[in-house]
Amino acid sequence: MTASPFGNLRASTALSRAELGALVELERTCTALDGGRLKLEYPALAERRADRESDFTWWVHGELVGFLGIYQWQPAEVEIAGMVHPRHRRLGVFSRLFEAAMAELCRRAAPRVLLVMDRRSDAGHAFASHVDAVYEHSEHRMVQRRAPSALDPDRSLELRPALAGVDSGFISECLSAAFGIPCGDVMEDDAASVSKRHLVVERDGEPVGTLRVDCRKEGGKTMAGIYGFAVLPDHQGRGIGRCVLTELIARLRGEGVDEITLEVSVSNDAALKVYESCGFDRVGTDDYFMVQRGRPHGQALHPTARASAGGGVRPL
Repeated sequence: MTASPFGNLRASTALSRAELGALVELERTCTALDGGRLKLEYPALAERRADRESDFTWWVHGELVGFLGIYQWQPAEVEIAGMVHPRHRRLGVFSRLFEAAMAELCRRAAPRVLLVMDRRSDAGHAFASHVDAVYEHSEHRMVQRRAPSALDPDRSLELRPALAGVDSGFISECLSAAFGIPCGDVMEDDAASVSKRHLVVERDGEPVGTLRVDCRKEGGKTMAGIYGFAVLPDHQGRGIGRCVLTELIARLRGEGVDEITLEVSVSNDAALKVYESCGFDRVGTDDYFMVQRGRPHGQALHPTARASAGGGVRPL
């Protein structure tokens, strides 16, 4: 723990239950003032790897006033997101958290570092400019609020739990083919719990797609997030995404899930139409900025200033 004139920095391999509770309260305070939301990924925070520091917190007289989390979904790319209590902004707190996180990422030799922030966060975009980050892409956040459009079931499709040690190779290959992620980039800690977190889509007994569902309790509600929804390119455009999503929604609602969310690239019109047909509404947009060392300060591009830049594709 490193002392500073106005607080203490802690770097953790995992947050305690009390620290997670303090984080929830800090998020509520920040979003009450700023609006939007913070991409803090609570399921990931609860399952941190014990062999590396991923959470950086700032404390003043025992109060949590700043947080930055590292989220490494694949070895080649890292996302970072965080916040500072409104009373403690403009004091360099987030800069100290960022410096500590970047030192950890240098040890990991992470080649791509993305800052993630709500589009409405003026402070977040100002910080992206300050640390030489350059706009890369944006994703809409969506919540399922309406019943899916009527659809005849496809009896050739099956959505089943992935099997650890059996399906991890296919999941990696499918993500690689659909998203351009190099084969083998499924994280080891993900693969170890693949039966719990991943599903495989089969058509006539052949695996053709994959997705992950993360569930959590929040404010007395059960929340489910859908991630990494991909279909092999040769099987795209055949209605698989809509059929699978309709079935998954019915399953989750039957299990008592109160809220279902997902994210989609702002440039992926085809996927956006599928999600909207399944009752999902856009509730916000996250902007992703890549940290680039050596770029002059103040030249990060705000997404509203670039009419033609597009985001990454998330195929279905």
